[in-house]
Amino acid sequence: MENSKLERLKKCIRYLIFIEKISYESTQKDLSQRLQSEKSVISRALNGEKNYLTDNFLVKFNSAFENEFDLDWLISGNNKMIMNEQSFENTKNSVAIGRDANGSQIHITSQNIEEFIRITEKYQEHTDKMLAIIEKLINK
Repeated sequence: MENSKLERLKKCIRYLIFIEKISYESTQKDLSQRLQSEKSVISRALNGEKNYLTDNFLVKFNSAFENEFDLDWLISGNNKMIMNEQSFENTKNSVAIGRDANGSQIHITSQNIEEFIRITEKYQEHTDKMLAIIEKLINK
């Protein structure tokens, strides 16, 4: 079971970035448009503020992505993350083979995906810090 609603939400966001339903570069903007909410609401929810990261927010988030995720998992941590019984975690020893932009064959392993997720989390931390600084400067 995931430890918190915030961790589960961030895991969903990493998944949505990975499957290209939202962009890494404009995650909060994409979420704001999908949820039809202000970016400040999204930012506060992603910072774990309890008044913003509510069950209703998670219901709206899930609905904005065609109920991609198991709502019980998203809210309480029960069941699996993905509704269709495919587990995002079950990628061990898996390899996807495709072609890059130049037509060269590439192999994507679970280690590549884990590294991508680790890097994405770091970038998100830095982005959140920068947004907090910008908000403070704007509100002066």
